[in-house]
Amino acid sequence: MFIEKRIPGCPYVLTADGAGYGKTGDPAGFILWNMWDWKPVGVYLGREDPGIFSDRIIRVQNVYDAQVVVETNKDGLAAALEAKNCPRLFWSDEQPGWFSSGPSKLSALSALVDMLRADEVPIPFDIVVNHLGQWGGKTRASASGGRIAHHFELAICCLIFAYC
Repeated sequence: MFIEKRIPGCPYVLTADGAGYGKTGDPAGFILWNMWDWKPVGVYLGREDPGIFSDRIIRVQNVYDAQVVVETNKDGLAAALEAKNCPRLFWSDEQPGWFSSGPSKLSALSALVDMLRADEVPIPFDIVVNHLGQWGGKTRASASGGRIAHHFELAICCLIFAYC
């Protein structure tokens, strides 16, 4: 879903969290950010293999001329984007994407909370607000009696935005 057509001259950043286990694992998601207003203008969430998801990202990147920043601990997506020569792919150190670690996530979370409290980052998509509101790494019971982890791909996209 997109709520803004490309504004000529406006810089855009696309933050993405790939599926950890292909199309049958956790979902993949991205948020497209207008950097003039620091607002999300596009969002996607779905279960896609990293190769297919990378094609989707590159299509959006080409329309908006966006810098692409992906979480690298799901290196299937970062590797797919690198192999496809994704223009403007963000690199941290020697690898494509944002390397998320305990300290970097804490730093990003602190920055995001400050931005949200100061109303610097409007969040016009209910699904993003839902992911942020439920974020915490909790699990829930499944119908079969096992445990299912909640997934917060769009919250991770917000963390990447706040960190970068």
